[in-house]
Amino acid sequence: MKVYTDSQNRICDIGTTTNQDLNEVEVPDWTFGDIADAQIKCYSCTLDAGGNPSIRLLVTPELFEQIGTLDRQHMADQEEITALTESIVDNDYRVTAMELGL
Repeated sequence: MKVYTDSQNRICDIGTTTNQDLNEVEVPDWTFGDIADAQIKCYSCTLDAGGNPSIRLLVTPELFEQIGTLDRQHMADQEEITALTESIVDNDYRVTAMELGL
């Protein structure tokens, strides 16, 4: 997995970036386990003398958990918005079809 760090080694982007000022660091896929991207951005990442990535949490564990909870809720909200939008479009299509006698 690729992470991108700023000049202070804070992780700013994950996977890809459009910011040319960031440094690319390759870390093993298992490094962060199954945490949200917002939580990954709570870490700094440096390379040791052997070129191995070293990560360090930059926030308190309590804040880290709150960020994860908020990110998971945001993702659930986005899924609900998508489902509602699809339902509205489907209903609008049906009304239009009925109006046109289709």
